[in-house]
Amino acid sequence: MTNPKPGRLSAAHEIARALLAATSPDADPHALVARLRKIADWLEAGAPPKAPRAPRDPVAVTADVQAVFSYWCQAFHKTAAVRLTDERAALIAARLAEGTTVERCKLAIDGCKASPHHNGTKDGAVYNEIGLIFRNADKLDGFVSKAPKRTQWIKPTEEPGRSEPVADEATAREMAAQLAKVVGRIGRTP
Repeated sequence: MTNPKPGRLSAAHEIARALLAATSPDADPHALVARLRKIADWLEAGAPPKAPRAPRDPVAVTADVQAVFSYWCQAFHKTAAVRLTDERAALIAARLAEGTTVERCKLAIDGCKASPHHNGTKDGAVYNEIGLIFRNADKLDGFVSKAPKRTQWIKPTEEPGRSEPVADEATAREMAAQLAKVVGRIGRTP
């Protein structure tokens, strides 16, 4: 006697389970027929049917996840039709859960934008999807290393020897102009 093919033994077990369930007093004959048809299809295909995927729980979209997504949309000029899907939110949330800061996520986006290969200047193909940038920590780190260095504008504080960052270049230029006026006045004193 030959051994049955690998999927056949499982099919025999399924048939036995279906028949055993049919012997119960409250068994539905239509459900039994449907189950046996499914097993017959399985045997014809030569492989067991794939189990249906369990639905994912929706990802809780935090303010940080939304901030990173908004920055990505702005950086790559995405239209309002682009939505924060559960998959996108899950990838961003996974990197943030690993301890990556929102600022570092934004740097990774900047790195992707600066990369000639990813922004389409090399061959015309653009690779800037969230799924690529946030796929894993190594990808994120690779894009951070490609990010252009940011100039940090600082302003002096009332306390000697201390300074604090300025939010934008326009404010820094305005402060520099004020400082130039003060220095100019100091230089003109007799």
